[in-house]
Amino acid sequence: MKYEIGIPLRDNAATVAHVVRAALAQKPPPQQVWVCDDGSLDDGPERARRAGATLVRHDHPRGLGAARNTLLGVCDADIVVFFDADAIPRPGTAAALLAPFTDNDVAAVGGRGVEAAHATFADRWRAAHTPQSHGLEPLDDDWMVMGLCVAFRVAALREAGNFDADFTSCGEDVEMSLRLRARGGRLAYRPDAIVDHARSDDCRGVLRQAWRHNRAAARALLLHGQATGALTLVACRNLWPACGRALRHLDLPRAAFALVNLLVRVTALRWPLWRSYSERAQHLRDGRKT
Repeated sequence: MKYEIGIPLRDNAATVAHVVRAALAQKPPPQQVWVCDDGSLDDGPERARRAGATLVRHDHPRGLGAARNTLLGVCDADIVVFFDADAIPRPGTAAALLAPFTDNDVAAVGGRGVEAAHATFADRWRAAHTPQSHGLEPLDDDWMVMGLCVAFRVAALREAGNFDADFTSCGEDVEMSLRLRARGGRLAYRPDAIVDHARSDDCRGVLRQAWRHNRAAARALLLHGQATGALTLVACRNLWPACGRALRHLDLPRAAFALVNLLVRVTALRWPLWRSYSERAQHLRDGRKT
């Protein structure tokens, strides 16, 4: 099965060369490793090129959804595998992502991220409590795939109409997952497809990421006429016990951070509800299917 790898890039000079080299080392080897430079201000594009990637560029930043569409546009294979520019694939990741595509109804296969940065309190907290993972067991009918480590059937993406470029920093993976499922595509999850997420943050960065990701997920769900209640429950189930455990050990900073993180996530998921009808109406006017 022929596949190519696409890496969206914007200002990830510290990690992108590692991602490219690990992508080129996958077995079976990809036909091509592409990097889409979405208006980087650092030397990440040149580092990616020297590591062996083929570059495509945007003249100005257009966002993550548009970068994925550009990578899809240059792909000449049956399957496109996406890795984020700070998500370094381990050996065997591409093979694990490709295996389920022997079933014709599989539209996408997601992997999991392992937090590789542990320099700050926020890094260690994120690794322990909010991993980018759907668990340690494979799933044959998942609800969404995560963009940091995912493979798509190229024909399914093109038939679905490409990624929504209005999702400029995150959420494009949720929206596409919902669209593929609505068209009858099946989404699989393979926990042995692993990338090491080499991103370090302070507490503000982790909270900002939680807000952006949950707000974008809520928007994607609402655009497809689905409620956000299930994700709200997941946030509560994951983080409320973490807060309780920290309080029992009198670890007040950890308890406070867990509580603030939970409040940020729940607020992000519920806040867009009042805008849902106007947003869906606008998308209908734009000729999009909600």
